[in-house]
Amino acid sequence: MCTELIIEPAEQINKSLDSAEIVELSEDSKSNESGEQQEENCGEPELSVHAQYILLEALNNLKKILGEMAQEHKHPIHHLISRCGKSIDNKFYSDLSKLLKSEKEIETDPENLAHANRLILEHLIGLGRTDVAETFIKESDSSLSMPDISNSETLREIMSAFKQFNYLPAIEWLKDCAPEKKDLLFRLQCQHIIRLLETSDKMAALKYVRELQSFPFEDYKEELSHLMFVVISYPQKGPYEYLFHSGRWFGLEEELAQALTDYRSSLTAILSAGAKTVPSLLTMRAFLSSARPGSTSTLSDELPCNVPIPEQVHSSFCCPILKVQSTETNPPVRLCCGHVISMDAMNKLAQQSRNNRLKCPYCPLESVLQETKVLHF
Repeated sequence: MCTELIIEPAEQINKSLDSAEIVELSEDSKSNESGEQQEENCGEPELSVHAQYILLEALNNLKKILGEMAQEHKHPIHHLISRCGKSIDNKFYSDLSKLLKSEKEIETDPENLAHANRLILEHLIGLGRTDVAETFIKESDSSLSMPDISNSETLREIMSAFKQFNYLPAIEWLKDCAPEKKDLLFRLQCQHIIRLLETSDKMAALKYVRELQSFPFEDYKEELSHLMFVVISYPQKGPYEYLFHSGRWFGLEEELAQALTDYRSSLTAILSAGAKTVPSLLTMRAFLSSARPGSTSTLSDELPCNVPIPEQVHSSFCCPILKVQSTETNPPVRLCCGHVISMDAMNKLAQQSRNNRLKCPYCPLESVLQETKVLHF
């Protein structure tokens, strides 16, 4: 009896503990399920019906505004583009034929091609680019050869060092061989100081500026003060950022090459004169075509336009009396006194005199018609 009373309460306690654990487990599982549901609900947010309506209305309004803007700018843009195309067609001519009386074919004529290659070679040598000139000789299918240049080795060494931003060989050569080129020497020294600053050698740049102040550069005091300011304040360049511009390097390269060699090329002058002449010739051709429909000829015996160029080169002669350009039928003629006129002018002067003697219009001397000389340019 006592044992039953003792066992039954123990069994009841165990059953109550088991039931409590089951309840706790069920509550934990429910809490986990509710947490997972909350996480799922948080991971996939949804808009309400009212919010969806507001968003759709905003998108429709945006689409309408963009469409109106596109229509508003469509016609002006297309109009400007069409005008731009017409202007390009009117201003830029693809056909540049029949602009000159005696046109020369470069690609098909071997002689003209050789002359063009020679001009290019001389231009490269004048710029000091001997390595490019040698490559051009190898790759061009012509009988070009490297011309004899004084101090060619010096030119090659100094220009090679210059391209590697080493300006000291050029500076030393200018001090020894061309001291009169003070402007070029000063700018090379400035470029050397800028190079020292760019290579993080500020103390060497400051030392070089102090040495530069001892040279007689009285005309460059202002530039020296600018350079000193840049050296002290670097990397802050202030208002003197132009000293670091890469365009200064290219200008110095050309000037240094011209100082090292007296080799000059006329290619730059030819291209400049041609670029200035073509617009005038096109205008002249359009005028002649409108005056004589169906005709595209140019003026045969007259100089159609004047082209201002810095170095004038007269490949043909213009008579100072008749103001006409010389031709094969009207060549320039040298009188006995040395003055030159055209043959037509000489014949007109001879008709006014006797015994085939004519008086020069520029001096008191007389010339015999048989003693005049025809000149060939």
